[in-house]
Amino acid sequence: MNKILVVFITFFLFAKNFAYTQTLPDSLQGKLSAKSPKEQVAYLLKIANDNLKKNASVSFELAKTANEIAIKNADKNNEVTTSLLIAKSSRQIGKSQEGLDYITKAIQILTQANQKQYLALAYNEQGLLYKDLNKHSDAANAFQRCANIYEELNDKKNLYLVLGNLGAAYDKAKQNKQAITIFQKAKTIAEELGDKKEIALATMQLGVAYANYGNTKEALNVLNSAKEIANSIGNVALANQIQTNIDNLNQKLAVKDKTEFEKEKEREQEQYISSLKTEYEQIKLQSLKTFEEIEKLKIEDQAKEYRLRAIQGEYEKQLLENKMKEQNLKLLEAEKKQKDAEIMRQNETLAYQKRVLLIVGVSLAVVIILLLLVIRLYLSNKRTLNLVRQQKVQIERQKDEIELINKELAHQNTIIRESIDYAKHIQLAILPSINTIRKYLPDFFVFLKPRDVISGDFYWFNHINNKSIIATVDCTGHGVPGAFMSLIAYSLLNKIIKEYQITDPAQILSQLNKEVLETMSQSGDELDNSMDISICKVDHSTNEVYIAMAGHSCIYITPSKKIEELDGKDYAIGGVFAELNAEYKNFIVKADKNTAFYFYSDGFPDQVGGAEKKKLGNKAFVGILVKTNEIEPSQRAQYLEQALVEWKGDKKQVDDIIVIGFNI
Repeated sequence: MNKILVVFITFFLFAKNFAYTQTLPDSLQGKLSAKSPKEQVAYLLKIANDNLKKNASVSFELAKTANEIAIKNADKNNEVTTSLLIAKSSRQIGKSQEGLDYITKAIQILTQANQKQYLALAYNEQGLLYKDLNKHSDAANAFQRCANIYEELNDKKNLYLVLGNLGAAYDKAKQNKQAITIFQKAKTIAEELGDKKEIALATMQLGVAYANYGNTKEALNVLNSAKEIANSIGNVALANQIQTNIDNLNQKLAVKDKTEFEKEKEREQEQYISSLKTEYEQIKLQSLKTFEEIEKLKIEDQAKEYRLRAIQGEYEKQLLENKMKEQNLKLLEAEKKQKDAEIMRQNETLAYQKRVLLIVGVSLAVVIILLLLVIRLYLSNKRTLNLVRQQKVQIERQKDEIELINKELAHQNTIIRESIDYAKHIQLAILPSINTIRKYLPDFFVFLKPRDVISGDFYWFNHINNKSIIATVDCTGHGVPGAFMSLIAYSLLNKIIKEYQITDPAQILSQLNKEVLETMSQSGDELDNSMDISICKVDHSTNEVYIAMAGHSCIYITPSKKIEELDGKDYAIGGVFAELNAEYKNFIVKADKNTAFYFYSDGFPDQVGGAEKKKLGNKAFVGILVKTNEIEPSQRAQYLEQALVEWKGDKKQVDDIIVIGFNI
């Protein structure tokens, strides 16, 4: 609901040596001038965070401005916070090198302050920046520092997440062995956390790492294991992804190029065979030379030589016996050491028993001391018992007074509730009658569901000169504030269309924007008093439909079931950053008979629900409208009610909801 239209087109045209306040729009400078430096930083950070996903360039520049203010005022905490936001937004707009400078300063500050939790976040962001710059070795170093901190803090969940980044960095840097080691560690942590989905994911990453290293056999075993885990939890998407990796690996097996793993194993095998061959040739050469020398000798010399060989054999036998004696001596020595160890163990047992006796003695002394303290405490409590009784009387008296106050609060709550219920009655009373609208648009229906008792969403209708004008309005806020804004909007629409006789939708929005800005400027506050609105004019004589929107989108479905979506989300009505002379666009549709039109606020698409507890989203909501279009118009509101209940489940409704539709 709270939409902020940021117009910083001139932001980038100012020179760097200008003061930071000179680079901001006048409306924002005015709001900052009345705030303290810390409040200025907080205000800019809020706007920058809101725009991080919608407009990262605006978020980047606002965070830089906030960073300048923090540095100027020696605000180290906000200097770190703004630097982290600058780094995040810089990655989205292709300015990672600039973001790297800021995150490096933040790391220096956090290191000096020994803020390990935030230092880990900063190192992770630094790694992501290096990754975007294709500096994968530097990225791996940053992720490793982050992992070391999380390991020191025993934060296994965040350690698992950053290990995924670290393994990917090693993989990109062609350091395959390191990648395998990291993914093995990530798999172990996932198993300790007990999350089967993450176990399957970590196992898949390990298999891919083995495949990149070239160990295809182990890669296939690991990937098949990952697929079994994914199938066991019914995660079809993950199982299909793993199967794709398996198929790609099998295709690579058909190509007989040797992998790094296979080349390394082959080199080791060749070295081993070469050493065996060299040793064999040396032995063979030595043996042949010895026998040739013997054959050259005379017969008597040969006998002497063989006798020498026999003596040599006896000598070698004696050496063997000596070695056996040495072994026996070593065995005896080992037995002696074992006995010494047993004696030492017994001595340690005696020492342990002495320590136990000492502990028991000290414990008994402590018990006696505690007993004395308890006795003293009892005597002290006995003396204070009268004081406690007096305090009890006072408490009972105060209890009676509190009960009276609670009764009064309950009475006031009843009055407020009755007032809100009556306000709901008034709000419903001013809404156009559906039967009146159906005189001109027979298939008209409306699904209006406030988040609270009263709503900031409403619809408006008027028929003039054979033209039907219908508005779908979503005011800022909900409950009582939204209801007050809806009354203002309703009154202004009556004034513009019925008094000023303005019937062109785009002109109606322009005039409404001026009226809202003039009306709300009298309050002097800084609230976002804006609204999103769709204006539709149906010319019954030509079957032409004129549509203008501010912050809304709508769809229409032709008789041939073609779905057309019109987007008017560029400008809202009113608000902090609205322009007084904002112009809006008319969409003109030449409608065939039975063309269906649907207008709606963002309440239904933004509703949280489903199995993953996330927003429905505009695409899924359009799908619901397509199904709605297939049933009778009189049943469409009930169908939307049922669809909302099924999606929302036990989650609380997050915003007011309005959906209107009709057929030409």
